[in-house]
Amino acid sequence: IDSILQIEKRLDYRALLYNIEARVLDDYRDYYGVRDRRNAQEEVSTDYTEWDNEQFNTRIDTLLKRSLSHAQALQQCPVTDYKDILKFDKRGAQYVPTLFEFLVNSAIDLSNNQALAIAWQKSWAQRERATGALMPLLYYYSKYHAEGEDLHEVYNKHKNHEESGLLLVEHSQNWDHPYQELKDYVARFPNGYFTNAVQNIIQDIEAKKVQLDYDKNVHTGDTIPVNIASKNVNRVTIKLYRVPDGILQEKGNRGLYADVHHLEFLDSRTVDIEGTVPFERNRVKTAFPPQTYGRYILLPEYEVDGRIQRQQKFYVPDAFSVFDMTAFSIGEKDKPGRIFVVDSKTGTPLSGVTVKNHFKGITGADGSVEIPLTVKQDNF
Repeated sequence: IDSILQIEKRLDYRALLYNIEARVLDDYRDYYGVRDRRNAQEEVSTDYTEWDNEQFNTRIDTLLKRSLSHAQALQQCPVTDYKDILKFDKRGAQYVPTLFEFLVNSAIDLSNNQALAIAWQKSWAQRERATGALMPLLYYYSKYHAEGEDLHEVYNKHKNHEESGLLLVEHSQNWDHPYQELKDYVARFPNGYFTNAVQNIIQDIEAKKVQLDYDKNVHTGDTIPVNIASKNVNRVTIKLYRVPDGILQEKGNRGLYADVHHLEFLDSRTVDIEGTVPFERNRVKTAFPPQTYGRYILLPEYEVDGRIQRQQKFYVPDAFSVFDMTAFSIGEKDKPGRIFVVDSKTGTPLSGVTVKNHFKGITGADGSVEIPLTVKQDNF
């Protein structure tokens, strides 16, 4: 590339060659630019495999600046004159009509210098505002905008043009309550280029989902509170199941999914939630009565398109425990340690509890049992 640049006289070709060299060095940087390498910046080796990241970045930015050094001339070079070099379709040539737009867009993407990138963004925006061409301007706004510039207002200014859908597709997820604007766009342009993409966003907004939040450890005497997060679901049934010990022993330690039909159904709560699509409600509350010792799982059921949405499998680690005992160990090196068992709610020591963990013992009046020296203390 350097050898061609030495003899090439055309400004447009030189601009493209500078950009190509910057792209090549961008790839080389990721391959050769060792992250923790720090070279003296004033001593740049002729062997780029010895450069550090900063030296690559400096050289890339220099090439990018050279590629845009004749911006006004590049603005007179239609990209359609370079169809043997650049790959684009008809719409692409409307978004990026000249070599200037192509090269400035590329420079912003390649540069690691934020100040340079911002300056190039400004020059690009000024160019499109000056020409008054809508498609290049909207393409610019689909990628960048100045600090403090409201893209929602930009969309509203151009919303009666089909190409405004580009802003909806790229930015509406960051706006407050864009649902009606998305629906209005589809109504205005039912066969528009962006209509399918906008409809996909609408479908995501309208999608139904329920998430449950509950304590993973519950005392046997306590009710089981459940927090429901609902997206577009007005009625949900929460079902309480007991998880058989066999499933826990088989899959609990491996974090696998198990079939719901293996569970023992115990109870359910149906909760009505106010809202008109689209809506989200968090912290909708319900509760289940106290349960006996064991492992349990809560699963939601709700209607989607006339059919009940229910899980066929559940994630075993999502099961919660109902218990009334907590154990902990205390020990010193080369001395017998002790395991203490206490009431999980009050902390009261529990006597007469059988402990099995590499040995077997029964807790005494203080709620503890001695760990034999024959058992490795790091097991506890």
